[in-house]
Amino acid sequence: ARDDNERNSFLAQLVADTRTNQQAVMDLVVQRKNNYQSAIQKRRIELERFVAKLGGPDADDQAAIEAGKALLARTS
Repeated sequence: ARDDNERNSFLAQLVADTRTNQQAVMDLVVQRKNNYQSAIQKRRIELERFVAKLGGPDADDQAAIEAGKALLARTS
């Protein structure tokens, strides 16, 4: 920069560009999060349909899940 005015102008442009880029990154983050959540929801629906097709969940399944959770909680 040749003088303070030019330096301040460059600084203002840098700040504006930084804000624009930060917003673009945040928009991408939100988009990826939404895509991920949609994919997970779709997969859960597929799995629920698959389990239902096999006869659905029963009490033994839930007991096994709870036992597994308890085991994981003890080892963590």
